Amino acid sequence: MPIPPLALVLDLDGTLVDSLPDIQAALSHTLQQANRRPVSLVEARSMLGDGAATLVARALALTGDPGTGLERAAFLELFLAHYEAHSAVTTRCFPGVESTLHRLAADGHRLGVCSNKPHAASVALVEQLGLDRLVHAVLGGDAIPQRKPDPEHLWATVRRMGAEGRPVVMVGDSRPDAAVAQNAGVPFVLASYGYHRVPVAELPHDTLIDRFDRLPEVLEGLI
Repeated sequence: MPIPPLALVLDLDGTLVDSLPDIQAALSHTLQQANRRPVSLVEARSMLGDGAATLVARALALTGDPGTGLERAAFLELFLAHYEAHSAVTTRCFPGVESTLHRLAADGHRLGVCSNKPHAASVALVEQLGLDRLVHAVLGGDAIPQRKPDPEHLWATVRRMGAEGRPVVMVGDSRPDAAVAQNAGVPFVLASYGYHRVPVAELPHDTLIDRFDRLPEVLEGLI
């Protein structure tokens, strides 16, 4: 039996797109404005997943004085300005993402991006990569008062997708993704190739994929 039309809520960084090099470059540029050392790709990867403000705070703490709240806010503003202007220099979709999204949409599923990345940067990146033709909604981390792992971020994405009443599945790569699925009581597909900060075994999940194009086949076992 074919599975019913679903509401597929998708994380962005580390799930749909490989954005780490552009994030690391923007973060290093920001740090260098304060005469601090740049961060490596490995260091930047270890700080992802909880939004831009937390990313900047972790980078400041890693490279010296964590700064005051006002200083962190100033660094955040610098980071966002640089990143939003350079968010798609090297960022690309992971292999199989575009063709799989095409297939899922053609099968009648609604697709939405739910990311802790700032909303403006999320929308801009989705548009620059041409994914806006394939997804029905994008909701960044500051679009509403709540963000992952708060389940309202997921449910707000579902509403903007026009997918209320459909079975919901969350697809992501990190602890906030696993937690928002758990908090919302929906199945979670873990992208094991992504930017998780802890071992895969420590992230609660219903199933996992090592390539995005495996998503359609694993959905059959969830619903």
